Amino acid sequence: MNVKAEHRVQNGNGFCPNIVNIKKGFGLIKKKVEVPTQNVPLSLPKTVDSLCPECLSRISATIYEEGGKIWMKKKCEKHGEFKDLIYSNAELYKKIEQWTFEDAPGLNKWIVNNPECNLNCGLCNNHLSVGCQVTIDLTNRCNLNCPICFANANKTGKVFELTKEQIDLTLDNLDKIDPKPGVVMWAGGEPTVHPHFLYACEQAKKKGIGYILVATNGIAIANSLEFAKKAKEAGADCLYLQFDGIGDKYYIGTRGKPLWETKKKAIENCRKSGLKVVLVPTVVKNVNGDQVGPILDFAIKNSDVIVGISYQPVSITGRIKYEERMKMRETISDVCDDIEEYTHGLLKTMRDWYPLAMASPISKLLARLYGHFILRPSCHSNCGLGTYLLIDPEGNPFPVTKFIDFEGFFTELNEYQKKIKTKTKFKALSALKAFQLMKKYYKKEEAPNGMSFLKMLRILDNLIGPSSKAVPYEQREWKMMLIMSMQFQDSYCFNFDRIKRCNIHYSAPDGKLYPFCTYNSGPCYREKVESNFRVPLNEWKKRAAQNAKK
Repeated sequence: MNVKAEHRVQNGNGFCPNIVNIKKGFGLIKKKVEVPTQNVPLSLPKTVDSLCPECLSRISATIYEEGGKIWMKKKCEKHGEFKDLIYSNAELYKKIEQWTFEDAPGLNKWIVNNPECNLNCGLCNNHLSVGCQVTIDLTNRCNLNCPICFANANKTGKVFELTKEQIDLTLDNLDKIDPKPGVVMWAGGEPTVHPHFLYACEQAKKKGIGYILVATNGIAIANSLEFAKKAKEAGADCLYLQFDGIGDKYYIGTRGKPLWETKKKAIENCRKSGLKVVLVPTVVKNVNGDQVGPILDFAIKNSDVIVGISYQPVSITGRIKYEERMKMRETISDVCDDIEEYTHGLLKTMRDWYPLAMASPISKLLARLYGHFILRPSCHSNCGLGTYLLIDPEGNPFPVTKFIDFEGFFTELNEYQKKIKTKTKFKALSALKAFQLMKKYYKKEEAPNGMSFLKMLRILDNLIGPSSKAVPYEQREWKMMLIMSMQFQDSYCFNFDRIKRCNIHYSAPDGKLYPFCTYNSGPCYREKVESNFRVPLNEWKKRAAQNAKK
């Protein structure tokens, strides 16, 4: 099947009727098939459950199209009406709803029982997605005082910092849910200022965590190559590097001080120590909205060490008037459109960007082949979009979606994986058939010069891994770079359907795990958790001084 959606209607059961092109041999016929989607309200307008930004009461909201954009409006009986921008590009919004390939089956083991999704998080039996990544805040201390940060001891006047025992506990929390996530991100505050940061990395690896990310401003890494090497030796794999633009003025606006030279030095020390880097720009429209394109340029030029970008349109906290929010509000589609304009159409908004959940058929295939859970992106289509760039040995980028028909391939792969028996004895044959499906949708005439289908398969083998034949990243001639745009919710655009499908969870010292957008917005469990474990800053300084003497 070569799938191209031309028409779509809502039928409310998680399927999307499309007119598709069926590719058989050299012939092409049109046929209506049902492409499975997540079981959420489809088409526009739609009604979802949301929150009042003032009192956080659960209220209904309407998502609708107006002026080529997607908006949310809602009304609280106590606090009146609210309106906010969801997507600046209505056509992209309508496209991405089509490509989520079903909900995940949920957890086999959870922590909290709830009759419905009521934000009594923990995780609960209503949660549909397994954590692709679990975040653990080591501390809320930081060596910066960013105006846009929501997790800083300098602002609260109190310190939240995990002990060694609590580090072990938050890692052990992952055993309370099934399937168990395999990726951990150390965060904060600034995790590298924690006195037991290296211990945390070592313990995560000892407890079976396959990949360790570090969400950092990069100052500690920039200041010491030795520290970067120790972090790598302790088990850290990749920096999730705060990166808001090219030049000091952007850091002064977002972080309160010039940091451009620090960022470059941190990346250089990662290059020397073997750490990989994902750039993480927090995008505020009236502050650094013009840096989306230049950041992409910088990443491509440093693709020997930078493996991805995660653009994060700002999540707006506090009580802010509509007019002020609109000056700040950058949406996922703004990032996509900005990149298309900056690259003069090399990356195209409508052709190249898809929800992260579109890749789930690969995870489902691997799970059937090997008989155990494989990391599966199954977040809501509004949570994040992604695209891949293939970068040749000369540093020239090529969108993979230009020469592989993702829609056709993933639709057919999703149906194919359902036919494979779990833990089949014919793994190699089943995998070969899956690759043959991709060959049907490989457009050789659009591929980069010298990029045969066989060479592309080798690149994908390195990407999907782990494989005994995988080539170390720094030795690969052709690099694959994941470009993402992820928008975390705030109370103005809160959607319960997104919460139930969250793939990024927080593990906390109270023994629970929380979806990202309930930990940092909405009910804001961060504040509730940290209030039970933090101490006044002066008291913490006394304890730290005493510990230093031991």
